[in-house]
Amino acid sequence: TEQLASAAGGSMSQLAVAAELSAEETGTATALTITSAPTPASTEHPSSASSALQEGSVVSDPSASVDGPPPKRPRQDIHRTGAKTVPGGPQDLLLPGTGYHVRGALRTKPGRGPPTRSMACSDKITRWTLLGLQGGLLAAVVTPVYLDSIVIGELFDETALQRVFHDRLRAITGVPPPFSVHPPRLLPTSLRFAHSRDLVTARGAKTHNDVSACGSAITWTSLPSGPEHEASSIGRRLGVSAKAAPARAHRCLVSRSALQDRFLQIMSRIRDGSPALNLPSVEGRSYDDCKALSTVYQQAKAAFHAHLPGWVGNHEAP
Repeated sequence: TEQLASAAGGSMSQLAVAAELSAEETGTATALTITSAPTPASTEHPSSASSALQEGSVVSDPSASVDGPPPKRPRQDIHRTGAKTVPGGPQDLLLPGTGYHVRGALRTKPGRGPPTRSMACSDKITRWTLLGLQGGLLAAVVTPVYLDSIVIGELFDETALQRVFHDRLRAITGVPPPFSVHPPRLLPTSLRFAHSRDLVTARGAKTHNDVSACGSAITWTSLPSGPEHEASSIGRRLGVSAKAAPARAHRCLVSRSALQDRFLQIMSRIRDGSPALNLPSVEGRSYDDCKALSTVYQQAKAAFHAHLPGWVGNHEAP
């Protein structure tokens, strides 16, 4: 069995996994671990927290002082996120306290800078709970592959996680079998990510504000041939110039053209070995045409987008 895992900062394909996520296969189930540095609550400046917003954090009034009037009662707030709500979906109300954000909305990342076409990690995982991890290409030849559990380190908030990964798709309709909602188990851990912002700062290497996520991606593979891993940035392998990037020899392992080639090879072997399956020919078809062959997958995907409108695709302007 060929397995492909990617730590990618952007949304290259269904097989690309966001950089802050690490996945490992355990038996027949897949355990996905999310680790992130804790972000202090703020009443004015958004943080880089994911769209799984946490509630109930206490924010004290900064204007209170020892020599002045008695401090005001702490009020309830939520961990702020700079991730932007998608056009066409529910928008943030920007009200004081817990009314600042609308909960459960689809968002794009990162929190700072102009809008992008990269959906928030929690939104991608939510879609995986319905469509599976295999993506549209492999859906033509395999049944859906679902996450069994997610182990979360810091900022574990069971209420917020339940709302994002369980409740948002509870009332979805029009999903054809074999697809169905498979909410993962949500498990906390006290283990801390060795390269989190807080621990890197504690080692004295840099100040807290100087530590930021790496803009590059590392892809690990388990294939009969080819490199065991490769590093890439802005969609091309490190060290490859923009002019040379389109060449097949320089493309990323998780690029659409590379994934399509692997898919064509798999389909050719299946057609030759099992002609009774009567699989459609894929020769000469584009990447999108190959994905469209999985008609049941496309129906489930349409049901998801109808239930949570506004998803920003790779072909759409941010």
